[in-house]
Amino acid sequence: YFDHQRCVSLIVHRVACSLVVWADRNNFRNTNCFYHSLLPASSCRCRDTSAHQMSRVYFYPEPELKKHLIQLISRVQGLQAIVFTDRDGVPLIKAATDGAPEHALRPSFLATVGMAMSQGNKLGLGKCNKMISSYGNYQVVSFNRHPVTITLVASSSANTGMILNLEEELNTVSQTLRSVVEAS
Repeated sequence: YFDHQRCVSLIVHRVACSLVVWADRNNFRNTNCFYHSLLPASSCRCRDTSAHQMSRVYFYPEPELKKHLIQLISRVQGLQAIVFTDRDGVPLIKAATDGAPEHALRPSFLATVGMAMSQGNKLGLGKCNKMISSYGNYQVVSFNRHPVTITLVASSSANTGMILNLEEELNTVSQTLRSVVEAS
C-alpha cells in the first residue's frame, strides 16, 4: 500500500526526525499524498531526544485532493468547509471557502466535536455514526469514521439532506486517512 519510506529532518518549531510515507490512491487520478509522523527515539539515529516528545501527525494533501473537496463544497449551496481530523482533533485535510467561520476550523473546536461524538457513544444506543448540530447562523455535520472524524460546516440555511448525501464520497477519502492515522 505504501510506496516509499525514509527518515528526514523537518523544522516544526525545532528539528525533528520523522517518517515520510507516500501513498498512491487511484481514486484521485493517481494523486500522491504524504504524511509524516515522528519516529520513536529508539528507532532513530538522531541525538535530539527533545524532538521525539512531539507526537502529532501532519498530512499534506496534494492539490488535486483539495480541489476535489472544493468541488464537493461547491455542489451544496451554503456548505462552507470540510475538515478531516484525527482522534485528537488535529486537522489532516481542510478545504474551506473564504466565508467559512474561522473559529469552527480551529483544532480546539474540532477536538470538541470529536469528544461530543465520543460521549454520544456512551448513551447506550450504539455507536454514534453521525452528529448534526444546529446553531443560529451555522450547522455542523460530523461523521465518525474512527479514528478519522469528518466535520462539515455550513450555513444554517443549507440543505442538511444534501450535506448528508456527501457521506459516501467523503468516505473514500476517510479510508485513505484511516490507514495513515492507524500507521502513525
